[in-house]
Amino acid sequence: MSRQSYILRRLLQAVVALFVVTTIMFVLFRIAPSDPASVALSPSLSPKLRQAKLAQFGLDKPLIVQYKLYLQNALALNFGQSYFYREPVSRILARRMTNTFVLMAPALLIAYSLGTVLGGWAAWRRGHTPDRAVLVAATLFRSVPSFVLSLVLLYVFSFKLQWLPNGHMVSPTASFSSNVQKFVSVAFLKHVLLPVVSIVPFLMAYPVLLMRTTMLETLNEDFITMCHAKGLTARRVFVDHAVRNSLIPLITTMPIILGLSVTGNILVESIYSWPGIGSVLVQSLLKGDYPLSQGAFLLIAAIIIAGNFVVDVVYSMVDPRIEYN
Repeated sequence: MSRQSYILRRLLQAVVALFVVTTIMFVLFRIAPSDPASVALSPSLSPKLRQAKLAQFGLDKPLIVQYKLYLQNALALNFGQSYFYREPVSRILARRMTNTFVLMAPALLIAYSLGTVLGGWAAWRRGHTPDRAVLVAATLFRSVPSFVLSLVLLYVFSFKLQWLPNGHMVSPTASFSSNVQKFVSVAFLKHVLLPVVSIVPFLMAYPVLLMRTTMLETLNEDFITMCHAKGLTARRVFVDHAVRNSLIPLITTMPIILGLSVTGNILVESIYSWPGIGSVLVQSLLKGDYPLSQGAFLLIAAIIIAGNFVVDVVYSMVDPRIEYN
């Protein structure tokens, strides 16, 4: 099988997976204890006005017709109107996804940069104190959920020491002429510091352990022995050969970690009242805002599925040893 056929097959699998998730979302919200009609409409409405509202939301049609319209609208990225916010779901999700990206981008950059360096260093110093210290720290970071660390940091640095704000993206009284000015302001940096520090340790543990394992395997390869036999310095062997060949798994797994981090930090966004996709998902579920909940779930699922597809494509390009079958 050629690379093009392999990528096409992975793309078709991604489309099928997204279709299955979309169907599951439709069924789950229709079999919930409270149906969308009871949430969207006030019980005090007259029967005539209630019927008019049902027709407006498309809830008066048979389920098969609703499902057909649901798929058509999903293809057009039209997820309806939020019951609570009274604006298009796609507009809300676009705004909230930008806020989530602003939070996750520095967290992922710091986590992967430090994780790669520490993992490579631990592998190079295997069996010594640095290796053991890095392993203990990575295991501890991986065992402590981000939301637990969030509560500890919030209590210490916000409520006790009062050094940093206790939540939100910026102060409610702050005003900025543009998003660029807001994102580079000191006020924003103070608000983003605690959420980022809460997320980084948990995310960093994965590249640390993966880089260490991959480096140990690479250092035992025959070409590393050949490099030493040629008289290359240990530094050159480490940087030019061992590290470069160990980065492939980290590069290919980054999109998956990006997708999983969006879902894994829902509670972190809620704790810090960060106006991202995670907090809006929690709010929509609590308020019974079905269109917004469905749109948020589908967006998260699409990010994860797209991440897996990107991993397959990138891996097929950077690793010539892959077999297409």
